[in-house]
Amino acid sequence: MTKQGDTNDTPLSFNNQSESFSLDIPISQRLKPLAEMNSLDLVGKVIYLQYRREASDPEFSDIIAYGYIDHTAGLSFHALCAARLVDDSLETHDAFKERLLTIRAGALGEILCAQVSDSTLSDYSERIELVENIYNRDEGVKETRKIRFLDPLRHPLYPDDIQAILITNNDIDGYEGVWVKLRYITNNTVFGELLNDPYQKEYNVNAGTILPLAFRKSDEGIIAYALADNALEKNEA
Repeated sequence: MTKQGDTNDTPLSFNNQSESFSLDIPISQRLKPLAEMNSLDLVGKVIYLQYRREASDPEFSDIIAYGYIDHTAGLSFHALCAARLVDDSLETHDAFKERLLTIRAGALGEILCAQVSDSTLSDYSERIELVENIYNRDEGVKETRKIRFLDPLRHPLYPDDIQAILITNNDIDGYEGVWVKLRYITNNTVFGELLNDPYQKEYNVNAGTILPLAFRKSDEGIIAYALADNALEKNEA
């Protein structure tokens, strides 16, 4: 069993308003429902989850996990160790040496969570590196995650996917809303992959097509447009 003590430095994180806060604030004061967290603030971070599900050791029913995005299953957590919160200190138990536990954010509901920063967690660096090597190899996608003004458009569990309006100069009946997976940025233009076929064939695009995106600020917030007439050929994408 390991007790997670304070570190010598003052680690920082950021809230949904991009305001910094110290991770030395007692963890009980930083716990928030997972559903209220910005998904991208959990990606690439070590997170304490008040899991409170059936565990092999009932005294350690919570989990410390590493957050990442699985393009198929969405926001996910790779369990690093079992944990419990005692007097605002985390005590851990390595319950996952011989078994793998992956937790999907969509199954967690309103559980409480908080970011963790502690030097003793370096014991799990190899497991974190393994997750990074499998799921975070696409540098283009990682660059698009830095475009934080798009956060209101992102799917809460699939933050690489945004809602956009598909537009064309062809004769169509109104406009269609679509989901687009952000792929990369080139020459200050963001490109995304169309995730669903439009209802109207006059758009001349299908799911899987790479489209440039344009953005406009309105009174309601940011609006994204997927430009069907500028679709890339496969060799361009």
